[in-house]
Amino acid sequence: MLAGRVAIPPDTQPVRINSTLGDDGLETSSDLGSNVVLQPQAQLTWSNVAADDFTDPYGIVVYGQEAKSLVGRVGVRLERTFYFGVTEETVEAAPAPAKKQRRQAKDKKNFVKSATVYADANVKHEFKGKNGPVASETAIGNDMSGTRYDVGLGAVARVSENVSLFGRGSVEFGGSTEVAGKVSGGLKISW
Repeated sequence: MLAGRVAIPPDTQPVRINSTLGDDGLETSSDLGSNVVLQPQAQLTWSNVAADDFTDPYGIVVYGQEAKSLVGRVGVRLERTFYFGVTEETVEAAPAPAKKQRRQAKDKKNFVKSATVYADANVKHEFKGKNGPVASETAIGNDMSGTRYDVGLGAVARVSENVSLFGRGSVEFGGSTEVAGKVSGGLKISW
């Protein structure tokens, strides 16, 4: 992993530009202050799925079961992270017979350590996109080529150093899809 940080101080509020090269590609972001980050994104995804040819019980020969995809994505994500403290200060009464109150720091067990909310927008283009098998010399498949657009909102809640809960809702339009809504969520464990 390659990481770098550049600080550019306009006026008094520094803007930090972070770049990381890792398993997911090159990631660059600009810290706008107050835990607000603007993150441009680019991704190229290639996949190839193939299945063996076969003849079904009715004598129909099925072949060419291969799906190839090459999707390019360019987008931007604006996010803000909120951090929750691990201690809180409480006021408790002193044990009897003293009638004075004393201040005491108590550990607070927060289930969520931090929460990040974000909005993102993406442009996706399928460069291959024609997929599907051939059955009895008839092509069965779809054409997923073209350009699609995606806008969404999401949140990530970090519950421990290695565990996060996440959710995202989005709308995709353009390409071979008129309008499609999508909601996803889950649990992420890092080690």
